[in-house]
Amino acid sequence: MPLPDYIDNDRHKLEAVLKKLILNDSQTDLDIATGFFRIEAWIRLEEAFNTLTNLRLLIGRDPAINPAERDRIDLIRYFRHNVQGQLEGEPFNLQYKRQIDRLIAYLQQDHIQVRLFGAMSEKTPFLHAKAYIFDDYSIVGSSNFTPSGLDGNTELNVLNKQTAIARDLRTNWFEKFWNHPSVDTDYKAKLIDTLNASKFGSKAYTPYQVFVKALYELFKDDTGPEGSDRTSLELASFQQEGFERAVRLLERHRACIIADAVGLGKTFIGLRLLDHYLIKDKRPGYVPRAVVICPAQLRELVWLKKLDEFGIKADVISQEEISRKHFDVKRFSKYDLVVVDESHNFRNCATNRYRNLQRLIGSGKRNKRVVLLTATPINNSLYDLYHQILLLTRNNEAYYREWGISNLKGYFQSLVKGSVEITELLLQTMVRRSRQDVIKRQQAGEQIFIAGKEIRFPKRQLEQFTYNFEASFAGLYAGIANQIDQLNLAPYNIRAFKKKKNQLDEAQVKRNEALAALMKSLFLKRLESSLIAFENSISYQQEFQQEFDAYLQEGRLLDSASFRKILVAEIDEEENVEINELINSLAEIDAKDYQINQMRSQIAEDCRKY
Repeated sequence: MPLPDYIDNDRHKLEAVLKKLILNDSQTDLDIATGFFRIEAWIRLEEAFNTLTNLRLLIGRDPAINPAERDRIDLIRYFRHNVQGQLEGEPFNLQYKRQIDRLIAYLQQDHIQVRLFGAMSEKTPFLHAKAYIFDDYSIVGSSNFTPSGLDGNTELNVLNKQTAIARDLRTNWFEKFWNHPSVDTDYKAKLIDTLNASKFGSKAYTPYQVFVKALYELFKDDTGPEGSDRTSLELASFQQEGFERAVRLLERHRACIIADAVGLGKTFIGLRLLDHYLIKDKRPGYVPRAVVICPAQLRELVWLKKLDEFGIKADVISQEEISRKHFDVKRFSKYDLVVVDESHNFRNCATNRYRNLQRLIGSGKRNKRVVLLTATPINNSLYDLYHQILLLTRNNEAYYREWGISNLKGYFQSLVKGSVEITELLLQTMVRRSRQDVIKRQQAGEQIFIAGKEIRFPKRQLEQFTYNFEASFAGLYAGIANQIDQLNLAPYNIRAFKKKKNQLDEAQVKRNEALAALMKSLFLKRLESSLIAFENSISYQQEFQQEFDAYLQEGRLLDSASFRKILVAEIDEEENVEINELINSLAEIDAKDYQINQMRSQIAEDCRKY
């Protein structure tokens, strides 16, 4: 096939013409002028280029550089970063590694020369021309020495077949730019160094350099400047860092947990997030909405007060309100941001409170942002955290599969066994700093200011204080403990009242006796915690057993599902479970099979003690 007169990368490809000239027409000396160079172009022509006896590659200024910036850019650094970017964008595999090794070896040959035009002068003409000059042929046109220039773009290059023109171009045009004062004559060595320093090269790194690179790769998404928005809410430096990390998590996953230790200002980070997103998501004709869910005692005292102080418009509802059986989830389905304070109170998925919050998050707007605030994400077990994270994922067990967690439940089972680390999950879900973290920063010399005032944690003055509870309360504690020990707790051991017991019934009675003993110890634990906690538990039991007795007269008994709910409510002292909901699920029984009067007598005796 004869050589074409022009090359347009449509009918005639530059790559094919170059190969033909080198391999079929014995053109062994080649000078290239190009505005840009990509490694892939050499890889495509490697076989043909290996037959050249001389190659001179002159790289001009990248046309992508803004003309106004051309005189301010360090071209050597610019092209080094560009080559680094090309290499880092390639997947690490053996084939590409070998290709880079061959390119390095190729460039190290004396008959291969590479220069960078314009690198040694601040003000120099812009070399935009593209030319491929052989001994007998020359190609001049628009194609850079890149994959797109070889066969991709819509190009136009003229192929001149006259030896005299080729020689004139080489002598009077190429040589002028090749030897221009602005040319970096040592650019080949710099290019080889850049290739060797890449992940495909052979440069050796110290353990420290490897460690720093690993840290960068791990935290690169958490670095860099954050956009600022106008706000009257000033944060301390560590709080601002927590806010910025929370924003990154919310942009990535639309959910996060702020789990800083007590006293580090989680509330202020939550307020800052409300302020940020209520401004950020505002657009003509649309005003975003947010709701804060918090314990009742914090509604007036903290959240309504602070929202008003900083001029942030958000609804505030109590956790007690969301615990109601008939809570209206639809009322908040269109909200954009949900902030849950003291989110550890939502660690139990069997409660109304949890189910209603889960429905609120999962209904209506699919792109709601969810922020959980808690200093104690884990109270009793790792599964406390598991249930809170399910709120973040909208109950999607496979949400974090991209980060190596294919199934959350299985992952937490492995965590409990100690067979996996929790680090990656925390990186994707949580902002967490301890008080000691902040103190260490201050000890290292960092000054922390809020509203222009330096903040320092007070030094703890620990003193031992000895007191005698028995002496103070004159036997009251022992008397209460004795009353608890005498409780019958009949509803917790119904099979004990069955008239005819089989072997299975007898075994169940013994298990239930152990359970009743556990419940008594829980009452003592509440008493140790506080009188209020103890009073709440006793009031709960009294109300439950009175309702139980009323339904018992109708021939209805507690089924296993309702029993488990009551047990959960007893263990979770934060939860105020509606008694009627549990009682309504009692199963009907045949009164002839049970000693009903004896059961009611024990219930009445317990209620007197309560």
